[in-house]
Parts: sequence; C-alpha cells; structure tokens
Amino acid sequence: MLATLLALCAQTSLLVKPLELGETPPQTRAVAAVSFDLASGSTSATAAEEWRAKAERGHEFAAFAKVCATQPRAGMGGMYGTFYRSLLAADVGEFLFGADEGQVVRSAESGAAGRVLVAQRLARDAACRQVLVSGADSSARARAEAILRELRAGADFAVVARERSDDRASALRGGALAIFERGARDSLLRAAAFDAELGEIVGPLQTPLGFHLVQRVAVDALDPRLRDDVWARARGILISFSGARGALPTVEREAQEAHELAAELVLRARLGEDLATLAREFDDDRGGRERAGDLGWIRRQTTDVPNGFDRLFSEPPGTLIGPLALPEGYLIARREDPGVRSWVEVGVRAFAEYESAARVGTLWGGGAGSTAEAELARARGALLAALGGAATDAAREWLDPLVARCGSAEDLVRVLRATPPALDPPGNSVPQLRSLALDYANALAALQSSFLESEWPVRSTALEAALAGVRVELGTLGRSVLDLVLADCQLADPRVVVQVELILEPRQAGTVVEFARESERSCRLRVSVEGASDSEVLRRIVHGLTGVLALAELDRRGVPAALESRCGQPLRGTALDYLLCAEAERALAKVYGVPGAAHASYSITLERARGLGHVALGDPELDPLRARRQREVARVWSEHLESGRALDQTLSALVAACD
Repeated sequence: MLATLLALCAQTSLLVKPLELGETPPQTRAVAAVSFDLASGSTSATAAEEWRAKAERGHEFAAFAKVCATQPRAGMGGMYGTFYRSLLAADVGEFLFGADEGQVVRSAESGAAGRVLVAQRLARDAACRQVLVSGADSSARARAEAILRELRAGADFAVVARERSDDRASALRGGALAIFERGARDSLLRAAAFDAELGEIVGPLQTPLGFHLVQRVAVDALDPRLRDDVWARARGILISFSGARGALPTVEREAQEAHELAAELVLRARLGEDLATLAREFDDDRGGRERAGDLGWIRRQTTDVPNGFDRLFSEPPGTLIGPLALPEGYLIARREDPGVRSWVEVGVRAFAEYESAARVGTLWGGGAGSTAEAELARARGALLAALGGAATDAAREWLDPLVARCGSAEDLVRVLRATPPALDPPGNSVPQLRSLALDYANALAALQSSFLESEWPVRSTALEAALAGVRVELGTLGRSVLDLVLADCQLADPRVVVQVELILEPRQAGTVVEFARESERSCRLRVSVEGASDSEVLRRIVHGLTGVLALAELDRRGVPAALESRCGQPLRGTALDYLLCAEAERALAKVYGVPGAAHASYSITLERARGLGHVALGDPELDPLRARRQREVARVWSEHLESGRALDQTLSALVAACD
C-alpha cells in the first residue's frame, strides 16, 4: 500500500498539470469543437445538428469554433487549437485520437443539463514560405502586388524569394519560413497559412515588418528544424516555506531562508553539481524527490504551469532559470532536452575578460605594482609552468571547462575545492597541480574587485561596442549560417548550445582564443576582438562556429567517421581543417556579403578540440605551402558546391590537395 501511495504521489506536482513523464512528448491533435447547452434555452439540438452538417459540407465550422473559444456565446462554448489527450474530456479524446483529419462527430445529449458537442479534427500543421517587401507606404504595397502577380503567373517562388525578398533569413532558404502548429489565437501569417489551400499564394498581408506574400506548402517540403518549438522536458527544484501554497505542515523555514537556499542551489548546479541529485535531497514539490525533480514534458502555452516557465523556450537548453518567486515557493528550473536546433549566444562576461587577461599577463599593463598583483603573477606563473603554458592541451582540456562554468574568481575557488581528484588531468605528473590552481584562483579573487573598479569599465565599453556591431547580424542570420554549413557538409544538426564570449586580448588578436566543452551539448568560445572591425569579428565567430558544429556532429560518429566514411580514407588534420575554413568563408560571403579573405592572415586556434587538430592559417609570405594548400582546398570546395558533384569525390580531392 505504501509503495502504491508513493508511486501515485510521484505522478502529481504542485507546479505542472498534467505531468507527462514519457520518454517522448505526448501525441497531439488539432480540434475545433463547440458545446451546445440545451438547457440554457438560448440554443437547441437543431442548431447543433445544423452546425454538424455545415462542418461536413466544408463550411467554416473551425472559424465559428475559434470565435466561441475566445468569445463564448450564450449557451455555447468553444475549443480550438492543438491538444494532447490528458487535457481533453474522455469522449473528445477518444474521438480525436481515432478520427481521420476533417472527420466530424456529434455527441448524444449528455448530463442532466443536456449538452451536445460537435467536434472536428483539423490539420495540425501548416508550412509556408514567404516574400517580404519592407515598408509601410503605397509604394511598398505596389511592389508587393507586382511580385504577387508574377508569382500567380507562374514565376518560381523560391527564385523570387532569394532575389527579391527583404527578409534575408528566409530568402536564403528560398522563402522557407516556418512550420506552424495550430493554436487558439493564431493571427496574421499563421492564420493565413492555415486558411490557405496547399500551393495557394495569399497577400499582401501587412505587418510592422512590411507586406508579406505567403504560400502554403507541404509540411515535408520544409526543413523540420523550422517547426514551432512547443515541447520542453524540464527538471526543477521547488524550495517551499511556511505559508506557501501547498506547503506541507512540516516545512518550517521562512521565505527569506527559502530564497537563500534556492540561490545556493543555483550556484551549486551552475558549478557542476547534478541537478537531479540535488532535487532528491531538497525538492519540496509534491513527489519531486521521488522523481529527482523531473517535471516531464511541458507544452508551450498549453500545459498548466506558473508564470516564468515560458523562459524554458526563450533561453538556450541547459540554462538554469531562477530562483523564480512563486506562490508555492522559490523554483529553479532547467530545460533538459536539446531543443529543435542548435543555439548561438554571443555576449560579454567580466570574469571571462578578467581571467583571460590574467592568464596571459596583460592586467594593468602586465606589471605587478602591488603585493596582490605580484602574488597573482607568481601563482599564474607556477600554474602555467605546471600545465606547460597558457595554450597547452592540459590548460585547455582541464582548466578552461572549469573556468567556463564560473561567474567570478570565488566561483573558481569553490569549483576547484569541490572537483574530485578523478577529474584531474589524465596522466598528470604534478602532484601539486590542484594546489597551484587554487593559489591562482585565490590570487584572482584578491584582485577581482580592483579589476571591476579600475579596468572593467573601460574594457566593457570596448566589448559592448564590438558586440553591438555583430549582435543584429548574429541574431537575425546566425541560424542561416548554421543551416548553410550543415547543408553544405551534409551533417545533421547536432543541437548544441554555443556560448560565444568576446574578450580583448592583444597578444592573441584575430583568434578564437579558447574552446571549452562544458557538457555533451554545450561549449564556449572566447573570441578576441582586439583591434578588429565588425566584419573581422564576424569572420572569427563564423569560423569558430563552423568548427564547433562539425566537431559536435563528428563526435557522435567517431571522429571524423562522418566524413571519412564518404571518401574511404582518413580526413584528419589539414584537409578537414581547410575544408571547414573554406566553408566558413562561403557562409560569410553568402549570408553576410562579407568578401572572402584576400589571404589567410587570420588564424583559428581550436586547438586539439576533440581530435580536430590545430587549425591555423599562416601569412602566405611566411608559409607559402600552407597558403597554396588553402587556396587549392577553397577551389575544390567551391567547385563542389557550384557543380553539385558528389561529396565523396570532393573529399577525395581535398585529401589529395593537401598531400
């Protein structure tokens, strides 16, 4: 009996209703339904039958149900949108999950009040492509109408979109915009896509962006990554307090104590402790400890959850959210599934800048004017001597991932103290390494406030200026870069989160300074922007992303089996390095219009990142052989993309070009 009660408890939650704990998201169906209350006197069984007949004849029953769902009428209520079975009444769920698309059903009168339900299963998805003409005046409308006439006369939609659409992101995909999932409040482009017949072109539709011409296409004609991101698998920890909604009588902590505990758990999880393990000890949600904090699958704008859960869809997967103040207590939450596609986040962090400058000795001009500065210089020198230098494999593979998780020097001290010996560098022969790293972290902590007061204001201004120059381009077209690289290299989207941090590092200007893998699906790039133009910063980021995407995919198939299998011979080292560089240059030119580098005067140093090897392109005057090989690889790759030649033939040619 006790085991049964515990199992039932684990299936309930104060936060998420209903809980969906299956391995995959529940199946969904789209429905339009109207309930007729016969007892109200304002409607009748005859009206219900008339609407059933209209629905079967193709009359706009769905539009009527949508109005009733948002603006209930006397004696009638509506339901419209996409639902999973747990959200539906038993009779509606039984019909929907057994009905064919378009099928209509009318229930018998039920209940003492006398109620009849008319329901129709609808198409759940609508895929569309678009041409956008920016502007809000009559001239913009006239241009849109002229393009519409061309399209209806038979012009190729994809060609017109590529050449004339003002939405650069969808234009690069031949106009492919999105795969929408039917919702209760669909409007504008979404509503137009569902209202259109397959192949029909509608518009011009005016939005704040301009005038849109929209064509509905088959769902399987578009990249599945263009689907709405509507499901997230979440894990969380609720810290309750006395008087909070649903709190057990045994909970005695006050609200302030609960908030402090929640903040402490956020830090512990961010610094590497397992969230599920913490949940088993601290989660106050009903059944939460038995579920290790698992909140199951949450459907956007459908599952009954508190405010704040929408951040599961607006933040990169794996991001810790909270503590969120709720009536039930303080919540920490994290999205556990990888989402529908890879993410790129670009930003600046004070600690990233501070630690990077400290490691290469450029703080305060590199001098040691105080005792604390002298101690930092000593600790840094001792640690790097033990690791073999700031840019060695040991520094990158052991120290960088630890630093990447930290938001301050104090965090680094804490991480190093908590890191078990098993995570020390493999084969390390320096017994004092952990002690040396702690000395370095403590020296950083002693000077951190001084850095924030004296150096960070100037550095942050320069970094924010660099960030402003690329934020818009990456925000609107970053996904287009990823799509192009993956398509050209015939790789699946690895669905990774790449955090790009901009830093000022004069000794490593023009490089991707660090690559740190934080987890299987999360990594961090530090990119030096010292003395660089916006286009140069963009170039460095795109080169880094290209390498990361390929690495993430190759890791899943045995480095670099995904590409090697296509040409039957090893593709390690130079050939793969040059291929990625050539592809990055193509992406820059096609997506951003950035001209290709006249020569390889920049360098990319994703050093020994998961077997990729050292990627570095030298000045042709100093390294003519490397420059010749790079030009030859770029030529072979360009010919492949322009001619449509089989990838295995191209890869063989690339290997030959680097012999």
